[in-house]
Amino acid sequence: MIESVKTKIEWVKSANFLAGLTLLFPSFLFFHDLFDGRYLLTERDLGPYFIPPRFYWVESLKHWDFPLWNPYQFAGHPFFANPQHAVLYPLNGLFLLLPFDLAFNVIIILHFFLGGLFSYFLLKDLNANTTGALISGLIFMLSGYLLSVHSLLNCLLSVIWTPLIVMFFRRSVLDPGFKNQFLTAVFITFSFLGGGLEIVYGNFFVLLFMVIFSLSSNSFILQGVIPAKAGIQRSTGFRVKPGMTKCIRLMLPYAKRLRSLIIIAILFLFLSAIQLIPFLELWVHSIRGKGISYQEATVWSFAPKDILLFFLPDAYGYFLDMKKYWVAQCWLKTLYTGGLPFILSSFFFLFGKGRQVYLSLLILSLFLALGQYNPLYPFVHKYVPFFNGIRYPIKFLYIFILVLSITAGLGFQRLMELSREEGHKKIKNLLIFISLGSGLVLIVLVLGHKAIEHFLKLNGVNIPHFNDLSVNLFHAKRFLFYLTLFFLLLRVGLEVKWRGWTKILVIFFLVTDLFGNMGFYGKEKTAEYFQKTKILDIVSSDKEPFRVFSTGKTISMESPILIPDASPLSVLKEKHLPTMNLLHRLHDLWGIDVVRLKKVDDLYHVLTGAPSI
Repeated sequence: MIESVKTKIEWVKSANFLAGLTLLFPSFLFFHDLFDGRYLLTERDLGPYFIPPRFYWVESLKHWDFPLWNPYQFAGHPFFANPQHAVLYPLNGLFLLLPFDLAFNVIIILHFFLGGLFSYFLLKDLNANTTGALISGLIFMLSGYLLSVHSLLNCLLSVIWTPLIVMFFRRSVLDPGFKNQFLTAVFITFSFLGGGLEIVYGNFFVLLFMVIFSLSSNSFILQGVIPAKAGIQRSTGFRVKPGMTKCIRLMLPYAKRLRSLIIIAILFLFLSAIQLIPFLELWVHSIRGKGISYQEATVWSFAPKDILLFFLPDAYGYFLDMKKYWVAQCWLKTLYTGGLPFILSSFFFLFGKGRQVYLSLLILSLFLALGQYNPLYPFVHKYVPFFNGIRYPIKFLYIFILVLSITAGLGFQRLMELSREEGHKKIKNLLIFISLGSGLVLIVLVLGHKAIEHFLKLNGVNIPHFNDLSVNLFHAKRFLFYLTLFFLLLRVGLEVKWRGWTKILVIFFLVTDLFGNMGFYGKEKTAEYFQKTKILDIVSSDKEPFRVFSTGKTISMESPILIPDASPLSVLKEKHLPTMNLLHRLHDLWGIDVVRLKKVDDLYHVLTGAPSI
């Protein structure tokens, strides 16, 4: 009994448990103002697109009615077939245990924590130390990308499984066997059930690149017997003929990886069939079935100039003017990642081992995310399967962010190894030189603020081509402050061989830097969200059979609605957006769905396109 208690105490004190708490606390602190009352996260697509369908299927299940069909939108429409509703997503079981608003918020916050925790697990599996793994988890969890997709729920629910998918695929390569292959397929299935179809597709590209490029990587190196003579190769069962030995020596590692990937893909098809088959049938008959135009597919591509957004939030003022909304990149509300992840990642690529696979994944991510700015993307859109039905290329930056977080953790590990080696005077001098240089620029910016501001305004570095100059200057000072601090901390860490207090300071200031993204989400009181408008109250009081619809002019964001103290959600409610009617189970002729049926879409436009309408 005493030994059992001691074991539990040691487990609580373990580094892994403390790392888990370190990830859990910031994820809840980040959304702390949600706990002041009964609120719903309603930023962007959450309020009009994701909450109503979830509320519909949760209420349906509570009344023992499985939501195969939605009779309230599009004059009747397949419901379960759309994976974005995430009816079978395992963690959505919280909806059946908690009040809807609480469950909805907890699910989102929980996925931030899980994203960090799974990244931590991956780094530990790559033999990184606890601090490096924790840094990786924090970067992925608090990155601008993950925060932005909290309002694009299908992406959030899918992307956080990527670290586990990579981890178990790596294990299936190192130690071929059904267990790791099955677990990889399970986590891919979870990702698919979350509704982020593009993320699942992107993850298969990630695994394929791991098959191709991981031969020389120490992180992903294969182990096993290479055939030296003709006969049956025991570890694989392949028959080796005379003269084939040299060829097999080269091809066997690739064949073993590819075999694992094929097995995983087949297992995924079986595990996801209950959702995949209805979706494919819906897809064929939907507006996406025959593809979308290149112009529509490449909206919200990652422009090369947007690299600046990793360091200066909304430097171009994309969200200040609705005219920029569909022209510039507005899919991600913020990309801010700060300087430390790039600094540590640079150390890995300069001094680390096994860089090939990570570099190839960075190139893959940027190649896809560039979209219309990539001269080869028309070929991808036309010839690569399913890409003619995928919008918003910038979403593929999730691969870049994950690789950045992984290599940052491994880069910190490499820095700790360098501190135990003799020499490296040049590195130490470089760190202190950059720290002093950044600090000097910061001092000049602070002392010469007015003169610099005047000069930049004269040269057009202000609205409308950029964000308000005062905002950009504030963010620039903030970035330079943390840059100075991080280079100084790295220099001190190398000097004192990374004693515990230096590691704590790095983690603390990393979190405070990334917490600059706080407030990039919207919330509404639960009661106000579900409150009917006066018009809706009158219409819903009629118990006779009828259908309603709102004209395109009514629901257009360009049509003004005169209401006092208008919030984005109240405007949508007053416009009687079809999805808001779903909350109250009003039968609507129209709806909002990215895979709505083509015939219904055509019929609606015939009706609403008539001159009288």
